[in-house]
Amino acid sequence: MGRPSPADSWAGALRDQGWSRVAEAEDLAGRFRIDRSRRHGVYPEVGRELRSLRERGLRLGLLTNGDPHLQRAKIDASGLAPLFDSIVVSGERVQAGQVQRGKPDPRIFALVMEEMGVDRAVMVGDKVSRDIEGARAAGIGAVLIRRPGVDWGRFSGAGDTPQIASLEELPSKLPRLLAMGRSSIGEGPGIASGSIREPDREI
Repeated sequence: MGRPSPADSWAGALRDQGWSRVAEAEDLAGRFRIDRSRRHGVYPEVGRELRSLRERGLRLGLLTNGDPHLQRAKIDASGLAPLFDSIVVSGERVQAGQVQRGKPDPRIFALVMEEMGVDRAVMVGDKVSRDIEGARAAGIGAVLIRRPGVDWGRFSGAGDTPQIASLEELPSKLPRLLAMGRSSIGEGPGIASGSIREPDREI
């Protein structure tokens, strides 16, 4: 069975709210897609820093929860997909039966590492409850990216987790972060990234 379309998701949400005109789901899905596409953007340093990490011999993975259609659209629009050795959209992998759930389940972190072929990894994420706690459960290093002016309560519980304000600060922290966790999967180091976002930017 394939994943539900955006219109199917909207129809289900309307039914759950007791809305009888589910025929409007297609229109709502289209409006939502257009509105969200206008809000997508990539932080200025992201492409440059990802390329620099690859040039250093690091393997890169992208792990994201969320609606598969929307997440794939954002990834495609960013133009960054070729920089990643593995891209895991959790909803797709749940549908395929590879995992039972997305972040923070440690098994989906292990899946990304397996696809990257690495035995050490650092999770770079912006949400403690999914990115950081999931990385800890998977036994790998983690760093919280905390963009200036962005909070939304997502940083609660960060504790002593290393923090950066942009990807430009990541290289100097990598040696210690990569030493924080070990796995028996593959060889070499890698970086797994979650979403990095602000109200009108997300990648």
